[in-house]
Amino acid sequence: MPLITLDNISLSFSDKQILNKVNSTIYKGDKIALIGRNGEGKSTFMRILAGLIESDDGKLNIKNGSKISYLKQTLPQNNDKNLFDIVAEGLGEIGIILTQYQHLINDGKLEQANKIQEKIDQSNSWQYLYKIQTILNRFTLNANTIFSTLSSGWKRRVMLARALIQNPDILLLDEPTNHMDIITILNLERMLKNYNGTLVLISHDRSFIKGIVNRVFDLDRGSLVVFNCSYVNYVKRKNIQLHTEKIANARFDKKLAQEENWIR
Repeated sequence: MPLITLDNISLSFSDKQILNKVNSTIYKGDKIALIGRNGEGKSTFMRILAGLIESDDGKLNIKNGSKISYLKQTLPQNNDKNLFDIVAEGLGEIGIILTQYQHLINDGKLEQANKIQEKIDQSNSWQYLYKIQTILNRFTLNANTIFSTLSSGWKRRVMLARALIQNPDILLLDEPTNHMDIITILNLERMLKNYNGTLVLISHDRSFIKGIVNRVFDLDRGSLVVFNCSYVNYVKRKNIQLHTEKIANARFDKKLAQEENWIR
């Protein structure tokens, strides 16, 4: 089942062509590695999928009702909220209501908390309190810890929990293992292997990627080539492709040199 379809997507920044008439389809259950050299526009591609920026041309079609969560490569700065609040924000409006309720209870404002409780009852949302605590426990996070006091690795855990809390249909992860220790990376790898949704992943950690993905999107000089295979098989096919391109370039250079000599 197609979840996202890219139809002739093009985007340029200044004189640089980031995407040049890109066509592709992301299906339910895909686990995709987005591969490309630094500066090729991988993060920009992710932001288009997340709906944060629009392309210059072409059309992005997302299946109605699809929930998308996006973990950015850059972490929030100077955020003094506690971890419960930040993770709850991933639930949208109901998360905000639950956060208000928790603060009123903690401050002893029971009458005001009762009014919020009515909203939670009406929307049958008490289950989400358990869900928030469950995912905090999964990442060994303390609900009352202040975000700004954490190291970069722990902050990334928090933002992962926030991205996962709503059980998205499509999960976009941009360098999720940055600043993480090896144990956390291995735990995340196991979790993503068992993840039932659709995943698009950017990571320089090739050993992490190869155990998860079943497709590879190769972004190279504005063009997107899709490899419907594991990362290991992608590497083999890409090496053959590069070798063929190298031979073709060498032949062209040789022919050009011969023609230049003839002109002289």
